[in-house]
Amino acid sequence: MFTGDFTYEFSNSADPTLVNQYMNGWFKDDEKESSWHLFNGYTPPGGVTLPPATEIDIELASTIPADDPASPDPVTHKILTTRVDGSITVPQNGSEPLTFVITNNLNVFYLVRGDAAVGLDSTQPADMNHWYIYRWVDLSQSSVEGNISQTEPKTWGSLKAMYR
Repeated sequence: MFTGDFTYEFSNSADPTLVNQYMNGWFKDDEKESSWHLFNGYTPPGGVTLPPATEIDIELASTIPADDPASPDPVTHKILTTRVDGSITVPQNGSEPLTFVITNNLNVFYLVRGDAAVGLDSTQPADMNHWYIYRWVDLSQSSVEGNISQTEPKTWGSLKAMYR
């Protein structure tokens, strides 16, 4: 779903530490590794094992992209600005599972039609019927609900980074 030149930008407001940590960028390989760890579990170097998520529910408030007026070709480039809500449930040893409820995260997805996409791999059709994300910008201001410590994720971006 990502192009070869994909970039992700953490929220300057909600995740300034991650903005500094990944100042050179968060790319397709980072996204793939984070997802792999989220689905399969992960032990960070010198850290505690993070078990795989048992449930992931992501909802986009808006699902119809608009022409991207800043692109070289608004026909092949679209933009989806949407609120992202949802939850991720992770089991905990010896206790109830922990569910991260994330609400009101504002994200902008920049989409490109397959025939105009850069760096697709052999499994990604480069045609007019497929669309890919080439840039994802987190503009979130809010954090997870509930009594969660400051070390736990507050945005989708910070949860992804926890599993990186």
